Amino acid sequence: MELRGSANLIAGIIFIAILATLIFPLFQSFMNSSSKLTVNMNQLVGNAVSRVNKAVDLTLYSDGTLEIDNTGSLNEYLAYLIVNSTGSILFVPLSINGTSFLSQFNPTFSGGSSLSQNFALLPPGSSIVMRFPTYNYIPIAVTTLDGSIIYVHQASYSYLLNQNLNGISYLLNPVTFFTSNLEDEIKSGKISLDENLIATPTSSFVQNLSGGVYRLNSLTTNISYPLVLYQECDNATVSIMLNLTGNIINGFQPEWESNPNRNASNPVFNMLITGAIASPLDSKSGYFNVSSVGCSFNITYGNSGWTPTSSSSNFAFILANWLSGSSNPWRIKIEGLNATNIAIKYYTYNSYSNSYFYIWHNGTQSIGKYYYGGVDEQIYTSSNLPNMINVPQTTIIIQGVASSIKFYNTNTSLANKPSTYDPYLIIADTDGNGYPELIFTTEDFSFSHSVQGGGSNKPRVFTIADTYSSGDSIPPGKSAQAQYVAVDYTTVPLEMILTQVPINGTQYLGVDVVASLYFHDSIYGQNVLSTITATDRGLLSIMLLDVNNSYSVVSSKNFTYQDLASLESCYPPSTTSFSINVVLPVPYFPHLYEVAVAFWDPYIYDSETGTNNDEVTLGVEFIGFQLYSR
Repeated sequence: MELRGSANLIAGIIFIAILATLIFPLFQSFMNSSSKLTVNMNQLVGNAVSRVNKAVDLTLYSDGTLEIDNTGSLNEYLAYLIVNSTGSILFVPLSINGTSFLSQFNPTFSGGSSLSQNFALLPPGSSIVMRFPTYNYIPIAVTTLDGSIIYVHQASYSYLLNQNLNGISYLLNPVTFFTSNLEDEIKSGKISLDENLIATPTSSFVQNLSGGVYRLNSLTTNISYPLVLYQECDNATVSIMLNLTGNIINGFQPEWESNPNRNASNPVFNMLITGAIASPLDSKSGYFNVSSVGCSFNITYGNSGWTPTSSSSNFAFILANWLSGSSNPWRIKIEGLNATNIAIKYYTYNSYSNSYFYIWHNGTQSIGKYYYGGVDEQIYTSSNLPNMINVPQTTIIIQGVASSIKFYNTNTSLANKPSTYDPYLIIADTDGNGYPELIFTTEDFSFSHSVQGGGSNKPRVFTIADTYSSGDSIPPGKSAQAQYVAVDYTTVPLEMILTQVPINGTQYLGVDVVASLYFHDSIYGQNVLSTITATDRGLLSIMLLDVNNSYSVVSSKNFTYQDLASLESCYPPSTTSFSINVVLPVPYFPHLYEVAVAFWDPYIYDSETGTNNDEVTLGVEFIGFQLYSR
């Protein structure tokens, strides 16, 4: 009897030791996760516990595919698949006994792998693939017959970064913009959007658009026309020197910035120029020269103004008219600019001395947002005495090679047709913090202003953003004879859906969206509510979409002009980066949901009152979200 009791005791000790070997790492991870909201996924399922020299590799991909590979030279015998089911840990037999449960993961076997009565056989070079598309179950590890635990690690391009074993939350990698082309973001699987809205706006393409970005080029007719691509030059040698009435957005190219072998002393830039007119530097010299295969021209400034050389292309004469101010306001997008010389001279107002001073921004210091160069605004004081804001033009000097340079202007033969967002978007790091921004801007060259007249019989006077003439301050209801008009507005938002992880309504109760942004707009003055009365129009929306119900919006948070206006100064222009946190409830329903972010410019000039024309700039640096389990 004593020997039997001793044998039972020894067997019990051995069993407890084996069980502790299996459970302790999971228990340790559980305890760690209880002390903080999230734990690193690699700590939980990748690198925390010894693999006991097993040559078994478990890889979880972003689409929920789990691949189990034998990379060694010996057979491996797998006993259990360990999964997290909404906070509960399940040990699923990797054998014929577990077939009914495993079938929902659609296992496939290759290279001789198979299920037997008590284990899964994994010969050298073989694999087992399972699929966990809805994340009702999260694979964590497998155990072998000899008691080893082998943990899942995540593929490098998987966007699940953190998981709490207790089912509290998932923390997801933010969507960033390390590419100049939004189509590349779509191909990466991180986002989806209506690609028609970011396509190149050729005249033939925009005729079939039902909505997008519209531009008024007259305040009297109220007819809109689309910005279209007039010319694109690829791999072009560029040489530019001019003074600009307009805006410049310049930043480091995302591809250059993400290259670990980049030459920091020779940066590459992406630039967007919005202009109404250009003049020569110091009234002496100016030029705009481009040389590439099939797209070469030379334009210089002389006694007759901007004039192409005789050997230039036909487009050179069109561009010369643009620079001379003989056409509608225009836009030029330069991407992949490897500049041997880049300099921007920008004037800033000094309120203490009531004067303007300039700074040359050269090389890497040229990144930034340069608003209202050459703006000439008549401002009325409370005594109805006119004052002038007359900012000198911004100087641009560029020599280098660009991967692409695109020229846009309105096509006045396509009345009331929209353009795409393409002429209004640029991806660049304008603040040098290492994270490029997706920038949407309808601002071109001037701002809006309003002030009450000096008596009861004198109407309120308005200047209209992105219009200019010598007398562009007009009473409401009166005809405006602005020489340049570029009043933009949108009818369809640009909506980006974050597609990397579907959200199951039966598993998650909320999503916390985090984004880093900046904002600027064209409403000047302290009494802005008289210039823009519709302050409750949304400019940015964070949404939760029901994938199983035609992507309908089930919860959202809109950010209006009133929410964002306090974060910037129109003139002197300044923008402040800020972050937002939006918590959206997830319906308790067996549907899949996805997060979406949308932005647009809802402000169209009201010809009856002269109000509500606001041109805007919105930059998005990153977007991410965290999930909270039920």
